[in-house]
Amino acid sequence: MTKNAPNLDYIINAHNYQKIQDCLSEASDMAILTVDYQGVPVTRHSRCSTYCTLVRSNPELNNLCRKCDARGGLEAARISKPYIYRCHMGILDLAVPIVLEGMYTGAIMAGQVVLSDDGQSGLERIVETSTIPLDPEFKKQLDQEKKMLPVMSQDRVQVIANMLFQINNYIIEEAMLKIRLSESLGESAAASGDTAGAEGSRIAEVKSGNSTKEFVTSKSVTVRPVYNSVIVKPALEYIENHFDERLTLDDMASLCNISSSYFSKLFNRITGENFSNYVNTVRIRKACELLENGDLPITTIAFDLGYEDISYFDKVFKRLTGVTPSQYKSGCRSADFF
Repeated sequence: MTKNAPNLDYIINAHNYQKIQDCLSEASDMAILTVDYQGVPVTRHSRCSTYCTLVRSNPELNNLCRKCDARGGLEAARISKPYIYRCHMGILDLAVPIVLEGMYTGAIMAGQVVLSDDGQSGLERIVETSTIPLDPEFKKQLDQEKKMLPVMSQDRVQVIANMLFQINNYIIEEAMLKIRLSESLGESAAASGDTAGAEGSRIAEVKSGNSTKEFVTSKSVTVRPVYNSVIVKPALEYIENHFDERLTLDDMASLCNISSSYFSKLFNRITGENFSNYVNTVRIRKACELLENGDLPITTIAFDLGYEDISYFDKVFKRLTGVTPSQYKSGCRSADFF
């Protein structure tokens, strides 16, 4: 693993990826967890069995579980294909490596099942059988929960392992391709000076008393891309049509099917401002329209646009326009604002 290996948490959209993992877990009847190359989980555990939860509740047994996970993941990375093995409790587990551009990026840890053809398996127990003394009542409870684990043949386990290997690597590769493509387009556009599709900034004068202030009008609020990109288009359209709703960066990233961290970076590059500022600008643009063309009270306008704090609405409005909502409503604005 090199220091330049792709960051799995940065590449995937955790919310959407979690839903896919949950579905795969239900379909395979296996517990599944996705970890990065350091073994740090990037998803929640899907269908973790009561048996394994109980085992991990014992500090000494849990330490052996961690050793099994670490060794399983490393072995899968070494052979670059799914690795099926027995944990220290004799339960079947498997590690599916996530390999991107020839580099080990993480692993799908799955299993928590019992083999039906136990005598023919020949699977390696990667950590020696535990000799830790257990409380008789605790051991009895473990034995009871072990009987509840799914039972399947080794052939079926191999089919599931291959399926996870193909599906997950395809998902990750597609996400990585999207990132590489958008970065390549950005570099090409920057090198050629292409700003096609961008709106020219129109500056409006806002007269308040004897002073004159400037701010960017609604003509430059839409999108000011350095290069064209369809990746964040769903978010931009949603914001434009649902600016009165509670909008979060994570929700918009999920809508675009990319990670929150990558969405934030790409959104800033395309619009020229961060997500929060962009949403505020869209809302204030609409506020100006309502103040100029209607008789709604300022408080009502603020609430309708999604602002619960009137003082915050006033602050944002003045920062973007140079005047307060009351001043704007009374006519302290440029006649050619729109």
